[in-house]
Amino acid sequence: MTLLSTYRRPLTRRALRSRLTRALIIIFIIWNLTELHLIQHQTNTPEANKPHDAPKSKERIYIASVNWNNEAILRSHWSRALLDLSSKLGPENIFISIYESGSYDNTKGALRELDWELERLRIPRNVTLSPVTHEDEIAAPARGEGWVKTVGGGKQLRRVPYLARVRNLGLLPLYDLARQGITFDKVLFLNDVVFTVSLVLVVLTVWMYANYWL
Repeated sequence: MTLLSTYRRPLTRRALRSRLTRALIIIFIIWNLTELHLIQHQTNTPEANKPHDAPKSKERIYIASVNWNNEAILRSHWSRALLDLSSKLGPENIFISIYESGSYDNTKGALRELDWELERLRIPRNVTLSPVTHEDEIAAPARGEGWVKTVGGGKQLRRVPYLARVRNLGLLPLYDLARQGITFDKVLFLNDVVFTVSLVLVVLTVWMYANYWL
């Protein structure tokens, strides 16, 4: 009796890397689709922004955000969610820092309305509406870090250093508050995306217990 055997050529590093890359891309897509579905489901649920139990620890939280050309989401979801979150955490436990960086739409108007609501609720905050546009940034002399030369001999702002600098501007009030003896346990960055109070409170709770056990 003759035994037949098959021989498979070992995969090269390049082939293994290619397969691993495809697998990671598929996992990434599935993860994001699942997360998007959950967010849409929670947003469409009547109790999506209904305040739930906040973390038991009365930690002080510095809430920071950078806003640019996001008037629509501010008026439809973001501002209301921030007000609900502030109410749940308690004005005495938070400070809100909002930095707007030269929007083309009426983001400034939406943030002014949000500022009035925060004032009415006596929530400590700093809202900065910058008149500097992206064109102004490009037209400025290319000094310091964050600039690259293009193929045509021009200049272009690198996105990551630019965003890092803008986000640091949103953190500036931390220094003034520290000089007044006001400190915080955590810094919470809120991007210009739909979020719910429940999701943020879950993150803060997990964060709190993770720090406790570590």
